[in-house]
Amino acid sequence: MNSDITDVRELDRQIDEFEAKQVPDGVVLENTHDPVLRAQLLAWNQAFAMPNFGWVRGQTATLVALARFGKANGVRVSVRFNTWANALPELLRAASEHSLPDIAQVGSTWVSFLVTSGLITPGPVQDGGDAWRDLRSVPHASLRYLLDVRLVFYWQEPPSGPPWAG
Repeated sequence: MNSDITDVRELDRQIDEFEAKQVPDGVVLENTHDPVLRAQLLAWNQAFAMPNFGWVRGQTATLVALARFGKANGVRVSVRFNTWANALPELLRAASEHSLPDIAQVGSTWVSFLVTSGLITPGPVQDGGDAWRDLRSVPHASLRYLLDVRLVFYWQEPPSGPPWAG
């Protein structure tokens, strides 16, 4: 099997295989269905030093979770994965065209801007509100996604080599 990630034909074959084997029933992955979005998966992404398909290929757990949600709620889920570089411009374009998605995962630094712009609609509270974040005058502006704990390690002296070197 050819593993050259710069070979567009091989990458196109891998996308077909991924869609057939990793995208569950009940989920439409727009990145592979829409011809323009699919072409973007073949493009080289300098930030990741690989084609864009690499960051979509890593979303299998999310696709499985979306399939579970769709099945439990009797809906077909259509999902588009985006890079942070183009997600906000696409949301703003969709807003201007009155075609916002039902749900979007956005960066926490964007929530204030989106609330101020009137692009976030407060969600229904069914759990006593514990899962929701309030922002300014908008209650339940966004769901808490996770507890962001960032560990920072400080060295008194820079390591002199790999830990196994002694």
